[in-house]
Amino acid sequence: MYAFTGWVASAAVFTCWLAWTWAPGAYFAAKLPLLPDRYWALAVPAWCTTAFACTSLLYIAVNLMATAPLDSFNVITSADGREGIISVRRRSRRRRRIVPDFRDIDIVTANRLMYVAGAAD
Repeated sequence: MYAFTGWVASAAVFTCWLAWTWAPGAYFAAKLPLLPDRYWALAVPAWCTTAFACTSLLYIAVNLMATAPLDSFNVITSADGREGIISVRRRSRRRRRIVPDFRDIDIVTANRLMYVAGAAD
């Protein structure tokens, strides 16, 4: 419901904007004397578009600046750094496996599971 209402409202605002920009100035001056200058009909969308583009580029630039360089010691991982993960995996092997490890299966098995088993049901 909210999406439809927003769509109708944005279509109505766009229609009013088109009428304001394309209708002669004397048509609205007699009925609505407090309308802003027509300069703002193009200035506001241009400012909003420019602000959106600059904000997007600034967001990307800040994230790239926050990333560690490739020759930094923060991006180097050794076997000692992953020792905790390996020991947890060794302990989990002792328990009963409920979920199998994630791995690729060959295409023959995938086709058999998807198409042949589905046809028998």
